[in-house]
Amino acid sequence: MQRCSRCFSLLLGVAGRWRSIRLALTRRADLHAVQQLTSEDAPLLESLGLSCSRLVDEAEVDDEAIYSFQLAEAPTLRRLGYSGSYESLPKNVNWSNLVFLKLHLWTDSEINTPTPIIPSPFHFLRDAAGLEVLDLSISRYETRFDPIDPIHLPQLTKLRISLHGLNEQEDISGTIRQFDMPQLRTLDFLLAAATKLTDVVAPLPRLTSLSISLQLYPSMDLAAGLALIPHLERLRILGEPVLSGAPDNEAMETDSLFLERFIPRTDAGADAPAPLCPALHTFEYLFVNQVTDALVVRFLKSRTSPLPAPDPGITVARLKRFYFYPFREAQLDITAALASALADGLVMGLGHRQSSRASYSVLEGTEHDPARSKNGVGHEWLQHEEFNEDFRLVGGWVAGL
Repeated sequence: MQRCSRCFSLLLGVAGRWRSIRLALTRRADLHAVQQLTSEDAPLLESLGLSCSRLVDEAEVDDEAIYSFQLAEAPTLRRLGYSGSYESLPKNVNWSNLVFLKLHLWTDSEINTPTPIIPSPFHFLRDAAGLEVLDLSISRYETRFDPIDPIHLPQLTKLRISLHGLNEQEDISGTIRQFDMPQLRTLDFLLAAATKLTDVVAPLPRLTSLSISLQLYPSMDLAAGLALIPHLERLRILGEPVLSGAPDNEAMETDSLFLERFIPRTDAGADAPAPLCPALHTFEYLFVNQVTDALVVRFLKSRTSPLPAPDPGITVARLKRFYFYPFREAQLDITAALASALADGLVMGLGHRQSSRASYSVLEGTEHDPARSKNGVGHEWLQHEEFNEDFRLVGGWVAGL
């Protein structure tokens, strides 16, 4: 057996001072050394991240070995992150103590071999009634639903679900309905055409933050779902919805005017449809292409200027933050057009694609490239997104290699 790496040797020597640590286990010796640690060795541990990737010395590993981490039993542990196979998921976790759980379950089984099956939902979550944040990502597994009563998570306020199986078009609403989450306020998931957004949000009366990645999703269905959550305060949409009714043999047309549904209308009297998400104060519209800068300006002016309510029973909140990232060059100077709103406190992040430079410099791509310092200006918000902060485990990864 190899000795553990020098990096891990140093870390293990100060385990008594650990409060938050994330370990990338890529060598069998490092894995074995961490497995020997007990909760008494790390009496202050509150946050633990474990990444059990394919070991570089995997020939030494018993394929049927179940990883056991005594650290997971620590009575002080409140936040746990795990990345690896379902079979290697620690079985001795003190689930009832956790308030934060981040699981990335994946298998690297060969394409021509049978797809591994795992149960859904995970029965151990019944013991995790104190969870406040759950981030669940499953890759290349087939989930088999058990006909059981929904798992009650009375304290859960934030949920992110990402399923990347053989059929990413499957209805994810069934997965979400397996949980009873009366306090859920933040939801983040991939919205494929097979899923009805109305079915997802209807049983979530306290939802105030929604992040959805669109995958050929019809704009009519998206609007119907958003109409059910008028109290929504934060919305992130990645991608653009498509128009319904395209023939199967034709590419679906993007709904470039979807943003108009958020604009209050005062010219149609009582017959005017209510704007979507009237309580919105933060909106991110990312990775789009067809929506025009002119429509963006019109939307922002309508949601940052005092306008009469379209209906006596509807109050339209003033938008405080807007982030826009299209896959194209700028069409207008949006900043100049919104000078008044920006002066009044609007926070805006724009990420238009930059124009290609016609000339080539031998310094291009090096640390001396004059344009290097300009790359990413105005894009800082992409690295510090509110939604990602909701699901972030504290600390950077430590690896032994």
